[in-house]
Amino acid sequence: MNFREELQPNRLIPSLTAGVVVGIIRVSLCFSYAVFIFSGPLTEYLPWGIGMLLFSGAVVSFWLALTSSAENVVAHPQPQSTAVLALLVPPIVAQMSPEATGEALFLTTIAAIALSTLITACAFWGLGWLKLGNLIRFFPYPVIGGFIAGSGWLLVRSPLQAMAARPLTFTTLPSFFQADIFYHWFSGVVFGTGLLMLSRRYNHWSVVPGSLLGAIALFYAVLGLTQTEINTARVEGWLLANNTEGGLWHPLTWQHLTQIEWSVLWQQTPHFATIALVSVVSLLLNVSGIELAVAQDMDLDQELRTVGLGNLVAGFGSGAISYHALGSSVLPYRMGAKSRLVGVGVAVVSAIALICGSTMVAFLPKFVLGGLTLFLGFGFLWEWVIEARHKLPRLDYVIVWGILLVVASFGFLEGVSLGLAVAIATFAVNYSRINPVQLTFSGASYPSQVIRLPYQKRILAQKGQQILILVLHQFLFFGTAHKLLEYIQQRLLAPTQEDPKLDINAKIRFILLDFSQVSGLDSSAVRSFVRIQQIASQHEITLVFSHLRPSLLSQLQQGGCFDHPQPHCQQWNIFPDLERALEWCEDQIIHHHLFPYRRLFPDLDQWLEQMQSEQLILELQAVFGDIAKVQKFLHYLEPREFPAAHTLFHQGDTAEGLYLVASGQLSAYLEQSDGEINRLWRFNPGSIVGKTGLSSDQVRLSSVITDQPSLLYYLSPAALQHLSQEAPDLALQFEHFLLQLLCEERLNERQRAINKGVRWD
Repeated sequence: MNFREELQPNRLIPSLTAGVVVGIIRVSLCFSYAVFIFSGPLTEYLPWGIGMLLFSGAVVSFWLALTSSAENVVAHPQPQSTAVLALLVPPIVAQMSPEATGEALFLTTIAAIALSTLITACAFWGLGWLKLGNLIRFFPYPVIGGFIAGSGWLLVRSPLQAMAARPLTFTTLPSFFQADIFYHWFSGVVFGTGLLMLSRRYNHWSVVPGSLLGAIALFYAVLGLTQTEINTARVEGWLLANNTEGGLWHPLTWQHLTQIEWSVLWQQTPHFATIALVSVVSLLLNVSGIELAVAQDMDLDQELRTVGLGNLVAGFGSGAISYHALGSSVLPYRMGAKSRLVGVGVAVVSAIALICGSTMVAFLPKFVLGGLTLFLGFGFLWEWVIEARHKLPRLDYVIVWGILLVVASFGFLEGVSLGLAVAIATFAVNYSRINPVQLTFSGASYPSQVIRLPYQKRILAQKGQQILILVLHQFLFFGTAHKLLEYIQQRLLAPTQEDPKLDINAKIRFILLDFSQVSGLDSSAVRSFVRIQQIASQHEITLVFSHLRPSLLSQLQQGGCFDHPQPHCQQWNIFPDLERALEWCEDQIIHHHLFPYRRLFPDLDQWLEQMQSEQLILELQAVFGDIAKVQKFLHYLEPREFPAAHTLFHQGDTAEGLYLVASGQLSAYLEQSDGEINRLWRFNPGSIVGKTGLSSDQVRLSSVITDQPSLLYYLSPAALQHLSQEAPDLALQFEHFLLQLLCEERLNERQRAINKGVRWD
């Protein structure tokens, strides 16, 4: 924090103003949250509960103001977590021993709240440390809406019970309409409803504090007009008990530990987990809302770590869970403030209320505090039960209602469980709709980068459709993997070629599965691949895998994918990349095509080898049109022989000359910026290596290595210059040939890129 800049009047005055205004609002809400939690047998300890909430809000807000990744961030107890926190009280009351005193009940409740804060703080910090801040992105929107709607119901039910001084059930519902009880809770409903209508009509910071002061003033005006004494109003239940001895904050001490019933706390473990889950989801939702409202990115992981440390301090001080407040963090921006002093100001106001507010608490009308909580609950229910009907699809809206009804009928823990089950099911269903195949094409429309002889090109043009190439992507699990299985079955039963020129009845002989874009797979997906292997065996098809990382290969092996040999042909093959896998499939097609001719012509292989060795001469004769010109051109070339695994040149080297392949085989490799090496080309006899090597100021774009002993003819820039001076017609013909090859390469690359756009529908 730059204190000199923060203390400038143009920043200091708006920041302090916003801090005081937001602080007053947050203090008011802390009062209402305390009514929510400390009701029934804990009502007499309500002031101390208010102090507990004020303390945690002050500590976490101050810490967050200094360490958050954004300015104006305010933290306080939030309604979602407070709603679940209040659910701790009924089971604790029911499980306490019969001889337990009211103080023991209070101390056990405080211990439960502090323990839930410490557990949630560890969850915050752990998720931030593991960099799982983006976890909220995976929660379905209607499930989050169901959580909030359920919190809204709890925020409505609890203050009604507190104002009526009795539980809200079907059995006790008629008693709520008795005259001496009806006016207590109905006054809170009127105040909460009116505050909701005002806040929706007027989006101004003064609505909440102004309404609060107005309601208090009206209450005491009625007392004056009816000549009702304050003590009488307190006895009749309109005011809080005057039990503020020793101030508002009463943290646990070593002497209190013996009065806590620890066995009761142990039984609240499921509630602690629920509180942590709801708090994490609410925090991440609030941070996302702040980002959207102020158009500023925040580091979710940093926010989790920061608020986790703040809650650790609050938890050891017997405080409740506090984290980012959406409305309170956005309001300062709308007031023109942009400073970390806003959060500091809110913390200071909370601290002042904690120190000086003990006397004031006893004079706050119950219906005002209950009405503030009803205002929050009504707001949540209005947003997710009324407005959501016009914003959400029907199924999503039903999910919101389902979670809300479960929360209202059985409890929040059950509602959270239903929400998680719905989230998992929704994720599985939606994810299974994603195509596991990112790209699909045949070997005819997507040939390899091998420089082949004319007769080989003709064979592959006719039979390249026997290769089915499927580029898989994302994480493969039972839904997506089974969809892949169904697609392969359909292709084998009724082939559908992407290229309309291909023979639709051509039999698929190779299924090439590329895993370069696959992030992982689960055991159920492995079983689908075993089934794919069985189907391939039945149809005498070879499965070819490329980019199969060791972890994926190990999973497939453990699942039995490679344990069943195929009786009719090689069952599977694994290659490091798609290019080499495709080359192997093409070689098998060429070999299979020539197999019948080998019986008729025993010397066929020797003739083809001789033809390949003479390919360079044939290519040059096609360029120059005369064997005499070819011989003259060869005088300017330097023959060079290289062993296997020899590096001809490295990527990034200065380009000096080119090579013509007379015999052997070479491969070109491209090293990516992340260190990954990809194989680009395979050069056979008749190919030209390093076509741009005759241009000045050029570097090698890839590395070339010999795959087997090779004979090359080297043409240096100096030799080309001599050729241009002594035989300019030959030099012009050769340069025209090079330009034509470069254009063809660019055209082929463009065509391959276009073919890569053929997706699986």
